[in-house]
Amino acid sequence: MSKRESNKLLIREKLIKVAFNFFQKKGVDNTTVSEIIKKADIGRGTFYNYFSDVNHIFDSIIEKLNFDIEKNIKDARKSSKNTHEYLYKSFLSYFDFISSKKMIRFHVKNQNNIRSSSYKSKIILSMIRDLIRDMKNKLKAKEFDNKHDFLLLSFMLVGSPPELFVNSKMLNLNISNEELAMFLTKMYSKVLKK
Repeated sequence: MSKRESNKLLIREKLIKVAFNFFQKKGVDNTTVSEIIKKADIGRGTFYNYFSDVNHIFDSIIEKLNFDIEKNIKDARKSSKNTHEYLYKSFLSYFDFISSKKMIRFHVKNQNNIRSSSYKSKIILSMIRDLIRDMKNKLKAKEFDNKHDFLLLSFMLVGSPPELFVNSKMLNLNISNEELAMFLTKMYSKVLKK
């Protein structure tokens, strides 16, 4: 990588880091380009070389988070021996990944924007395709035969952990990641029983 490319990458990463800090404190809807460029100590034109607006940088953050989440989940469930382990390891990996104080604040402050950004994410669509494939082949979910069943169930498997997580944090419930993962595992294990 050339020095110029390396500098461009550093500037982009700095913008993302600064924006993330604003988003987790104020939310994307209450953050401006002016605040980001001032804190990052760069010019407005430089910002627009990388992102078209605040929502664009937010979408980039979500895409990166989704990429990291997908990788962690795939790694966690590789050694699964059965449906229960597959689900539990997937859910626990997700909850563990998003449980830092900054990530909790980010999710609580931006839940509607996260939903909107995630459901147009190529990575989320990839996760859904993987789930459909695994349910048909690895998990052998035989109860589902309608062509839409696997798709709809995949939406639920991907969408319910964030909803459960955000609501448990907003209500200050003292529920561990393990308990959240086990709850979802029990619920979906019954649905996917062989």
